[in-house]
Amino acid sequence: MNGRIAYAWIGESAYRAGPTHTSIRSVDPRTRLVRVLRDCPLRPNAPAVYTDCNVGPPTYAPDGLSLAYPITRITPDFTGQPWRFEPALGTMAPNGTSIDEHATAHAYFAVAWSPAGDELLLEREARQPDDPDAHAIFLASRDRIESSQVTSVWTQAPDWSVRGEIAFGRYLHAQCLPMCEDIFITRLGGSSRRLTYRGGSNPSWSPHGTKVAFARRSRGQTNIYIVRRNGSGLRQVTRRGGYGPAWSPDGRWIAFIRNGGLYVIRTTGLGQRRLVQSGVTKSGEGPHVSSVDWQAITPRGGARALPARTP
Repeated sequence: MNGRIAYAWIGESAYRAGPTHTSIRSVDPRTRLVRVLRDCPLRPNAPAVYTDCNVGPPTYAPDGLSLAYPITRITPDFTGQPWRFEPALGTMAPNGTSIDEHATAHAYFAVAWSPAGDELLLEREARQPDDPDAHAIFLASRDRIESSQVTSVWTQAPDWSVRGEIAFGRYLHAQCLPMCEDIFITRLGGSSRRLTYRGGSNPSWSPHGTKVAFARRSRGQTNIYIVRRNGSGLRQVTRRGGYGPAWSPDGRWIAFIRNGGLYVIRTTGLGQRRLVQSGVTKSGEGPHVSSVDWQAITPRGGARALPARTP
């Protein structure tokens, strides 16, 4: 199974739609031991309960030696003045040390590393007058400086393969949100091609970049599917629900979310195990996992170890 699984955790809220405890955590898929890496707890000892930060989905660098994540840093004011909300991008070591967070001009919702680990894909609002809420994907250097827009508007959730291909979700038009998203593939500076035609979201490349795991809603339930990069060989992996997939570095397992908990399953659909239990109630509310990513362990010398190619 290789390394640990990092995930974003949405914890307890002070009240409905109020401040929420968020954190970045990791779990060992063998022992199920959880480690808190970056915490944004509720602060009750103030005139009003608040939190001084809010973290987003963490993503491992290709060598597994760093995590990148979006974060909003919050400075409260209890004198009647507006609170300060400062978007930033952070990196840290896999054990939660060496935290380095820098303010950014935009708030980001997802991060993906380039195969070499020297560039980032960042999802944010495109801020177009005719589509103020539309998201798009942008290219940035590792020091968080944007250089270009990679995809059109109404696109999200990028993942970058070792082959240099970028998979992402695209809504066909704004009026059909959120039911008509499909997965497309592109390269930097190239045109995009459609990979799925009956729905698809949350794409995740396999270690060799030959297959994509993704979520699809059908008959009232969302499940995990796998398809080859050319669109052939589609097959369903989960049968009782799942979304937000992430491949294991050995290519044999997929981590995913179900009802707010973190699970792993073999790509054959066997061997399912729950690693993290959610606190979601029947009403659909409560502490839960909101994203997952799986760490690659590099051998000594720094080169990424890829598994044997599977058909």
